[in-house]
Amino acid sequence: ILDLSKIEANQLEVQWEVVDIPSLCKSVLALVKEKAGDKGLKLQIQISEDVSTLLVDPLRLKQMLLNLLFNAIKFTNVGSVGLRVVLKDSWLRFTVWDTGVGISGEDLSLLFRPYTQLVNTINTQQNHGTGLGLIVTKQLAEIHGGSIEVRSQLNQGSEFTIILPLKSEIATILDLSKIEANQLEVQWEVVDIPSLCKSVLALVKEKAGDKGLK
Repeated sequence: ILDLSKIEANQLEVQWEVVDIPSLCKSVLALVKEKAGDKGLKLQIQISEDVSTLLVDPLRLKQMLLNLLFNAIKFTNVGSVGLRVVLKDSWLRFTVWDTGVGISGEDLSLLFRPYTQLVNTINTQQNHGTGLGLIVTKQLAEIHGGSIEVRSQLNQGSEFTIILPLKSEIATILDLSKIEANQLEVQWEVVDIPSLCKSVLALVKEKAGDKGLK
């Protein structure tokens, strides 16, 4: 609740660091291992070989992943819970999946509403809390310039994917934060405009070529 209040008031501090993603993910899974074991669930982790580091707030990334993992364990009584991390088109995708009860199409639309708690049809004794964990996770992802996606089928499990940008996209976010805080330094110079424009086009030439654009 405190984090949500800070986010809504634009007062949440983000500590940007270059983080070793495989190490962070393994440490997060270690934190939920006992809870999964208590329910006889198998924990799985899969991290692509091209995943290494990310400029991110490590505490907030752990918070996002833990929110999703604890939810997955809560709504799964048989089978597995896992974390899969892949790099795709300059974005890191952190997918927490489970073999739990799943979510109906109707309930999917309620997921990110404050104080909405979905019903666990397997064990109603587990239905407690404010339902704010997903709200905070979604907003933390957005603060990092990312988003969250959900895929689920009733009685077949769920997948929640946090999508975060790599460094080039993060640099834009950091600049925007500095502008809003009036902390952006401007370096004034006399610039040769034709040369500058040609160099800018050279930087995007490869990306345009990949899409067959002229």
